Amino acid sequence: MECVFALLGFVGIVGAVSRATPGGFLLAVLLLWPTASFLAAPYNSLSAQRAALPDELRERRQTEYLRYGKRRLTYAIGGLSVASGAAALALGLFVPGPATIVAPQLVGPDVDFSHHLLDVDDDHVGDGHVLPDADGVRRDRRPDR
Repeated sequence: MECVFALLGFVGIVGAVSRATPGGFLLAVLLLWPTASFLAAPYNSLSAQRAALPDELRERRQTEYLRYGKRRLTYAIGGLSVASGAAALALGLFVPGPATIVAPQLVGPDVDFSHHLLDVDDDHVGDGHVLPDADGVRRDRRPDR
């Protein structure tokens, strides 16, 4: 399995370098260490299997598989149930709901207010209180006294 991850890391490095951007080169450098670690995993496993151990640990290695006989099935069923639950949740997110949802308009309608900017009387310039509404009618905006 580690070799598959090493191959994916190598593909990621090649893909990152092929973009020829600073971000691509940074990604390639960051992928070097985990890819090298995945490539070294089979060597580490073989070294651990051939290691010289004291008699007590050698005996334990030979009987190790007996300790996890029934638990292995429990772990497998637990893992499959968690994966099945996650897959069901992911599929449930794609099922359409019972109601039609209308997305809000992020940008309002395109209304041209340029005619309001050009239609200013000289007696109200600088007053700041009488402004045209959207329908073009001028109303006094002074607060009540």
